[in-house]
Amino acid sequence: MIFEQKKFFFKTIRIILDNEALKRALQARGHSYITGLSYNNFPAGSEVRIKSKKTTVIKLGDDYFKRFNDTTRNEIRRTEKVSDLSFQIPDANRDAVYRLYRAFESEGNRIVRPAEYFYQSVFFGAYLGSELMAAILCYDAYPYMRAHAIVSSLSENPLHRKWKSFVLRRLVFEICNYGKERDYLWFDLGGVNLSDEEKAGITAFKLGFGGRMISEYTYTYKSPFLRFLKILNF
Repeated sequence: MIFEQKKFFFKTIRIILDNEALKRALQARGHSYITGLSYNNFPAGSEVRIKSKKTTVIKLGDDYFKRFNDTTRNEIRRTEKVSDLSFQIPDANRDAVYRLYRAFESEGNRIVRPAEYFYQSVFFGAYLGSELMAAILCYDAYPYMRAHAIVSSLSENPLHRKWKSFVLRRLVFEICNYGKERDYLWFDLGGVNLSDEEKAGITAFKLGFGGRMISEYTYTYKSPFLRFLKILNF
């Protein structure tokens, strides 16, 4: 996936899981700001910053449900008994999904991306009755589906709080089914952090799907002028 923007005389590009496009952009240096995500580590020059971390991916070519751990499988099965639970795969109600994302990230004092950041993303939603309970916002970088935001309702309703983790696990399963039907290779649940105790819950959630842990690399390039502005604290 390739996202390009132009603001004033600055051109930026964000490239997700497209190695050839990323290599061309880093070589040409035709943008003021370049960022890219890849599963491959390749030389990119001294002015390019490369950061590595782990991510977990669910292979979609075989019976992935059998690789889920017991808790994950059991919680998914329990959702099958909830008659008013439904899934929008994908979800066309982008405004509702974005509002849930914004509320969830704000509650956790995390960076809230503007709506424009997700304009080419695919949204998936889970509803209990008419209320949006959980959503996953994804990069559609065929043959890979990559989650870049996993959010859930902040409702104090006891029923909603009880079912929240169940519904999120079921939503991942539904996205896997969606991807398998369309010949995607895997569903990437996003980065995992094995050392930060504050992130232990989301890490355990992601690892519960029995995925394979691999390295991912983030490439970042800033033009000399942008680096100069940073030095001046603009």
